[in-house]
Amino acid sequence: QTNVQQIENNKFIFVLENALTINHIVIFLLPDKSFHDNFGATVHFQYSGKSFQLLGGLSNKKPSAIFRLKNTSNANNANSETDEMSDSLESLSISAVLGISIEPLLSIEQQLSSLSTIQENQKKLEKSKEVSLSMPSVQITLQKIMTNLYNFIVGFATSQLPQGSMLLSNIQIDNTYIPL
Repeated sequence: QTNVQQIENNKFIFVLENALTINHIVIFLLPDKSFHDNFGATVHFQYSGKSFQLLGGLSNKKPSAIFRLKNTSNANNANSETDEMSDSLESLSISAVLGISIEPLLSIEQQLSSLSTIQENQKKLEKSKEVSLSMPSVQITLQKIMTNLYNFIVGFATSQLPQGSMLLSNIQIDNTYIPL
C-alpha cells in the first residue's frame, strides 16, 4: 500500500478498499529500515463503523508479521446466501483502516500481553460453546436410548408371553425404570 496518511507524529493509517476480500495482512520493515532503540510499532485494524482492534506489534527483533482477519470470513459467509452480483457490489463498498502506531517497547509489551489474555479468554469461550453445542442434553440422549431399547425389545415380543412376564406396551418410556 502506498496511500499512507500521517495522523500524528507517531501514528499512520492506510485506507484499504474492498475490505471483505482481505483475509490476511502482512506487515514488514524494509531491510534498510529499523526502529530507534527501545521503540516498535503496534498494528491496529478497523472496519468502517467499528472501533480499532489491536492485531499485534513489530520491533527490530520481530520485523514482520502476518495477521489473519477472522471477521472477513464471517462477513463473506453471511453474504454467501445472496446472489453473486450483490456480493461483489457489497464488498466493493466496504473499506477498512490499517493503523500503525510507533511507541516505546514497554507500552507495546503491555498492550500485547493484554491482547494475548483477551485472545485466550475468547478461545476458551469458543471451545465451551463448541462443547455445549456438540453434546446433546442428557434428557434427549436418554429419550433416544429408551426409544431404541423399547423398539429393540418389542421386536422379540410374542403373542404368548410366559407367566409373570410384563407386556412392554404397558411401559411408559417417560416414567418407567428398566434395569439393564
